[in-house]
Parts: sequence; structure tokens; C-alpha cells
Amino acid sequence: MVSGSTIHPSAMGLTIDKKIFDDGLSRKRRRDFAFQNYVKRLLKTRIFKLFIFTAILANSLLLAFETDHAVEYDFFVFFNVAEQLFLSIYTVEFLAKIYVDPIRYWKNGFNVFDFIVLMLSYIQRIFILKDMDDMTWFHVVRPLRILRAISLVRGLQVLFDALVRTLKNVAYVLFLLFLLMTMFALIGYNFYGDSKDGDFDNWGSLKSAYFSLFSIVTETTREFNKGIQAERETTLMEKKQAILHRQQTHITQIMEKQKTSQFESFNEIIEKFKQTLRHDDFVMLDDLCSSLSFIDIYLSSLDEQDNTLYKLQQLYFEISYVLGNMLDADHLQNKKKDAEAFPEENK
Repeated sequence: MVSGSTIHPSAMGLTIDKKIFDDGLSRKRRRDFAFQNYVKRLLKTRIFKLFIFTAILANSLLLAFETDHAVEYDFFVFFNVAEQLFLSIYTVEFLAKIYVDPIRYWKNGFNVFDFIVLMLSYIQRIFILKDMDDMTWFHVVRPLRILRAISLVRGLQVLFDALVRTLKNVAYVLFLLFLLMTMFALIGYNFYGDSKDGDFDNWGSLKSAYFSLFSIVTETTREFNKGIQAERETTLMEKKQAILHRQQTHITQIMEKQKTSQFESFNEIIEKFKQTLRHDDFVMLDDLCSSLSFIDIYLSSLDEQDNTLYKLQQLYFEISYVLGNMLDADHLQNKKKDAEAFPEENK
């Protein structure tokens, strides 16, 4: 007998013959099997994926530059040629993947997304060439090309799948909230929807009941946030008052120690006290001159004063220059008058 772990030579021969038969069958199905295999290996290479990823990044960068109207107007021809180049690259990639496996290509959701973006891009180009401005919403298609980078990076695909699964759970939560809102809206309609005894304006219909319920929920949330903010402010003021009280107590103790200690002055006591402080001790300052906002405003005021004084100085220089020119002109005019009045003295 033969043990269970031993493989009979005839079984091995059948396995090898089956592989050879499958390879031969696939070659018979496609006469260009060698070229197909070459293109398939090329699409899986790291260099090709890096080239497509670089093209996507370059296309995104040019889309960002086109948001500046001046740059778009000056380099319109360049942007148009680059758009056709990127569209050609994406088309060649699509045709290569279809050529390798035209059936399995459509089973991948990322490939379907790439095909939809590519077709919409061609439709947009047709509308642009025919000067049809009615379909302006097609401009949204070009920024969607950035998402094609997800199909090239495995880590991004994992994150995208996790995000989709999370959104499914969020959709369930939103649907549950919608059911709860509908239930309470119907309860409110039955209790307060009567036109005689109830509040017909706010609960008289399902639409108004939805709106009233949503207003109540949002207003309650707003009041809750205000209460939390007030509680935080109260806690902060209590901490501030506690710190101030503790510091006043310490100062009082220091003043008392001055009378019975070896220190000569209060400044020596303060210096000794500073040495005992840690870097994380709080110091509360009530003086206005020690607040950061006052210092910022004061420094800004000084800068404005410097600028004003500089402008006044320039103005004084200009006034002095004009007055000097006027005095020189008056002096020359007086000389001419003297020369005309006393020509003999000038000789």
C-alpha cells in the first residue's frame, strides 16, 4: 500500500499535463499571447505606476495654476496642450488595461471610476471645441482625476475601503435618526396638531412637525453648549481667585517674616521667594501694563508714532527747502533792483 502523503507519479504527470493544456488553451484563444503577457507585466511594473502617479500629480498642479485668471490667460496654449497630453496618457493606460484583460477590468470598482472620469473628460472636450457653455457643470470632472491616485497606491485603497465601510455605518445611524424623528413628529402631530385646541401652525402637518422638532433639538443643543461654556468660565474664575488668594497669603507671610528674619529689605525676601518658584507655577497679574494685549497695542501705537514723526520730519524738510528757494529768489530780485537803481555804484 502507498501512504496518504505520497503522490503517485501518474498524478504528478496529470497535474503537469493540465497546466500545459491550460497554457496551450490560453495561447490558442489569443494569438498575441506573448505580447499580451509583455503588456501585462509592463502594467504591473513600479516604473509604469510611478509614471501614471507623476502624471496625475502634474495634472493636479496645472489645475491649481489655472485657478489664477492671469496665468490661465497668459499660458492658455500651454494649458491646452498639457490637457490633451494628460488625456492621451490616461487613454493609453485604459486601452492597455482593456487589451490585457477586457473582462476582468470591469470587475474592479477603481477601473470603472477611471473609465467614467475618462469618458466625461472626452465629453467635456467636445463641448469646449463646439463652444457650448451650457454644460458648465462638466468642469467638475477634471478635479476628479486627482482621485485616480487611489487606484495606484495600495495604502490609499485600504483607507478608502475603510472610509466606505464607515460611511455605511453612518448611513445606518442617520436612517435610525430619521425614523426616530418621524416617530416623534407623528406623536407631536397627534398631540398638538388639532386646529382648535392644539398648535396648528407648528404641528398641523408632518412638514411643520419636522421643522418644529428639529428647532427644538437644535435649540436644546445650543442651550446645553451655553451652559457648558458658562460652567467653564465659572470654574476658570474660581481657579483665578484661588491663585490670587494664595499669592496674597504668601505675600502676607513674607511681610510677617521680614520683621523676625535676617533679611535687610523686602527686595531680598522677594528674590529669595523667586528662587523657590518652579517653571510651572502660575502667576496672576492684574496690572494692565503687564497684559499681552496692552503691550501689543502699546507697541503698535509706538510704531504709528514713529511713522508719523518721520512723515512730519520729511514735511519740515520740504517746507525748509521751499522757503530757502523763495529767499534766494527774493535776494536775487533785490540785487537786480539795486543794480537798476544805482548803476554808477555798481561800476
